[in-house]
Amino acid sequence: MGSARFVKPLAIVGLIILIGPIVALAIRVPWLRFPEVIARPETLEMVSITLSSAAWSTVITTGLGVPIALALRGRKLVRIFVLLPLAMPPVVGGLALTALIGRRGITAPLLDALGLQFAFAYPGVIASHVFVSLPFVVVAVDGALQTMDREIERSAYRLGLSRSTVLNRITLPAIAAPLATGAGLAFARSLGEFGTTLTFAGSMPGTTRTMPLGIYLAREVDAEVAYGLSAILIGLAVLTLAATALPALFSKRAPAQKA
Repeated sequence: MGSARFVKPLAIVGLIILIGPIVALAIRVPWLRFPEVIARPETLEMVSITLSSAAWSTVITTGLGVPIALALRGRKLVRIFVLLPLAMPPVVGGLALTALIGRRGITAPLLDALGLQFAFAYPGVIASHVFVSLPFVVVAVDGALQTMDREIERSAYRLGLSRSTVLNRITLPAIAAPLATGAGLAFARSLGEFGTTLTFAGSMPGTTRTMPLGIYLAREVDAEVAYGLSAILIGLAVLTLAATALPALFSKRAPAQKA
């Protein structure tokens, strides 16, 4: 009982720590200059690069994350390596990608033969985003698989259904909402990716300069522009997170309506 009285005050402090900086940033945004900041050609360019690279990386992370989660089902030790990019400093992640697929990386001869270039190129932005956001999809799908009743799948196998049929008709529909949540979180993580992208792909205008990189550069020249760009990025993140919550919301409403 004694410790319960501290729950609400501590929750309030935590919310202030989370929301306070965002409110302060919103106050500092030069709203009168906001239309000008949005209309700048370099802003539209960075928004385009940011959204397209986030979209591509989300498609790739979703396509890879589901098989990884299915393969790691019940293998807790291997899952540590999947989660490692979440704990790894971004600059180290960029160096790791450089060592693997950089211009002098260990796969450079093969990439040169195939005519592929990732370092300091747009594909490098996507590769950076995939590296840092893939764990979000794996964690979301793995969590759904852990709570799923495997007896349903076993019963389907005993009835003679193939693995592909069970996967497509039972497993994937059961994890659809968590998968959508994981994909949304991966997209949001891609929107804010900075360190790994800067280290591996650089900040080349019109090619690899995403919104976070543009904000970092703008704060040294015009702080008001940096605040305006930050507001745009936060708005995109809020819209993404709101869309991410919809599948789970609808999945909860459906059983209630049936009842």
